[in-house]
Amino acid sequence: MGEYIKYNGSEIKIGTCESLYYTGYQKYEKALKEGHLSALTGNDPPEEYAKPDSGYRFRFPFPDEDKLPFGDIGNFHYHRGVPVRLGLEKDLDTNEQWKLIAGKGLQLEITQQKLVHREDDGKLCLALVVRNPESGLSFRIEEDPAIRKIMKDILFNHVLNPANKEQGRFYRSIVSRIREGFQLEVSTKNTIRNSTGKTQHTRKRGRRLR
Repeated sequence: MGEYIKYNGSEIKIGTCESLYYTGYQKYEKALKEGHLSALTGNDPPEEYAKPDSGYRFRFPFPDEDKLPFGDIGNFHYHRGVPVRLGLEKDLDTNEQWKLIAGKGLQLEITQQKLVHREDDGKLCLALVVRNPESGLSFRIEEDPAIRKIMKDILFNHVLNPANKEQGRFYRSIVSRIREGFQLEVSTKNTIRNSTGKTQHTRKRGRRLR
């Protein structure tokens, strides 16, 4: 089922069901605050899409899409994902989690953000949604240690020695936008959730996730 809204009187598709892949949260919130959005029959009121814990997932604010109009993703795919190479850690339990998320190639794709109150501490944040390119499964990552690792690996693998300067600037902006979504603080847990919100915890050391 498509999700539609009126933007300055024009009907705009913003996504399908919970996946609002035609607009980032930042663009949507700005349009909402400026009074550009109104409801269409059969769709949620504009403010419902932007409520925390509503279940809606917004498109990640990819830097090269900043200048595109509201609801326009240009020539980019609606299921766009930016690839990120990961590195393994010393902790075996943590490695098992990352293998589940990134697959054998240890490469995940950044796709979306989701406005939630974290289960661990109730903090409001834009949780990062990533996709395993091998399995196609999506995961919601909201805890600080996991987010810090992703940012560190992006900087190490894609910014310090980029293929070109433009790519380096692009990935540096990706890191900045992840950080802005979290306003990072210390957390003692490293929990990773799938995109439906179900929690997946590590079990005993060396065993795979449930």
